[in-house]
Amino acid sequence: MRVSALALALATACGGGDGAAQPDAGPAGTFQPPACQVEFGRTLIFSRVTILPEGQGMDITGDGEPDNQLGVIAPLSNPTIVDVIDNGTGIFLLDFTRWEDAPGDDDDMSVTFYLGVDADSPPDPTDNISGAGDFLVVDRQLDVDCNPLTRVPGIAQDGVARLESGVWNFLIEGVGTLTFDHVHLELAFDDQLQHYTGQFGTGWSVCSLSHVEGPLFAGGNLLEAVVNDLHLPHPDLDFDDDGLEEIVGDGDGVTACIDGDGTVIEGASCACDPRIGDAYSVSVAVEGAPATISGIIYGQ
Repeated sequence: MRVSALALALATACGGGDGAAQPDAGPAGTFQPPACQVEFGRTLIFSRVTILPEGQGMDITGDGEPDNQLGVIAPLSNPTIVDVIDNGTGIFLLDFTRWEDAPGDDDDMSVTFYLGVDADSPPDPTDNISGAGDFLVVDRQLDVDCNPLTRVPGIAQDGVARLESGVWNFLIEGVGTLTFDHVHLELAFDDQLQHYTGQFGTGWSVCSLSHVEGPLFAGGNLLEAVVNDLHLPHPDLDFDDDGLEEIVGDGDGVTACIDGDGTVIEGASCACDPRIGDAYSVSVAVEGAPATISGIIYGQ
């Protein structure tokens, strides 16, 4: 059951700020702040997302080799991703702002990830990836000053949009805010901005994984599923440069962590000890189609 939950979490996660991932806040009160005025630019919706198999994907570490440890879940996750996109339960948008001469070169644009909601009433998923889809974005992705929490800098050069970010936060319905580290995104687009293909690669820190909780994990968390069900106790990205670490599981939960220098840190909370800094890599292939963001939906 937890492997299925892991597949769904990976599926819904594929497509700035600091700090570990945290569960979403509870229901808002009756007070509603003034409507935000947010700049939206050229938007695309992910029409296809495929977790790549191990041995394929982005080079996150710069050693010339693909990084994609969590590619082992691809056969289970990819059919779920197709369903999530086709039935409209997962609407993942990228919005490019300050891209003055698109699709020309630009070294000072911004890329924002948004969780979207179908603007059709009633929702009609059949036109979502047609190039004419109209969507609203969830207000929880904005701070108190109406600035997007999920915006990072990017560049465009020779028909390819690229971004690299130390941290990028994604809001995923039913899961919470997922924090990704050392993000790499490359998207190639045609001259009419009607079709996009590319890859997304990132590291998912053990602390961030331990905060991904909820009903999908029946009281547990995503790190426990990775360690105990996928049998992956060793993250593959040594982000703190002290040797690869080990997360010790007992078949159900996490009982300890072993730092790269051999220090044993006892207890389930060890994943967020400052000495534990490694991450699991994941790489996905993506395709996109044009979309429109027509507003913000509040209280969702």
